[in-house]
Amino acid sequence: MRIFSASRLTSLLLVLVVTQLLYSQPATDNPIVPPDAKLEKLFDGGMVLTEGVAVAPDGMVYFSDITFSHVSKEKTGLLEAGHILKYNPKTGKTTVFRSPSGMSNGIKFDAEGNMIVAEGADYGGRRVIKTDMKTGKSFIIAGLFEGKPFNSPNDITIDEKGRIYFSDPRYLGHEPLEQPVQAVYRIDTDGSIHRIITDAGKCNGVDLESLERSQAASLAARVNSPGSLRLTSWKRARYVSILRSGGVMSGSRKR
Repeated sequence: MRIFSASRLTSLLLVLVVTQLLYSQPATDNPIVPPDAKLEKLFDGGMVLTEGVAVAPDGMVYFSDITFSHVSKEKTGLLEAGHILKYNPKTGKTTVFRSPSGMSNGIKFDAEGNMIVAEGADYGGRRVIKTDMKTGKSFIIAGLFEGKPFNSPNDITIDEKGRIYFSDPRYLGHEPLEQPVQAVYRIDTDGSIHRIITDAGKCNGVDLESLERSQAASLAARVNSPGSLRLTSWKRARYVSILRSGGVMSGSRKR
């Protein structure tokens, strides 16, 4: 993860929100964003790094405010414990949805409207949780693998069958690394967890792409399986083929 200035964070947030909106609708002849659309400042009060912008079914925009342990804006020097913020497009206001956030990073909403969150290291939860947005209750859906904590769950994507994929690199944090590799995992609908990719380097972003998609216009939860899982690591992007069973096909291709 890189550190950005407040103005850069604002631009990043705007781009991510627009990107999320673009990806949440099928491709049409009429563009979703008009040619004369203008950027508007939505939020610039982040701590260090904003991540995981996701639009909920009700139109609210959620994103992570990652607060690195080596940075503090407080006069007392106290360290902030990470936050998930909510931007309301109707009022234009941003409020704290959850704090502490478990050092949340990637955020996605599943087909049932639950919030799926990857919690990282650096005093974070190092797990993946699901929050029922109707009741507010949260559930741990990936806390350990082979009896050991994850490195630092980073990004999330979901396929049409409801299976959740997440990357598990480590960029910062004092916690010991107990997993033998920085990998990509899959959480099946029966709750089982599988390590599916181990050669993606310091894997970061993950996304699903349909084999039949002609343009990048499908939300991860809507794409068809089999397809491709797009991975971004620190210096590269690559694709691996996802089989109908959810397995990974050898002979992956780089982009």
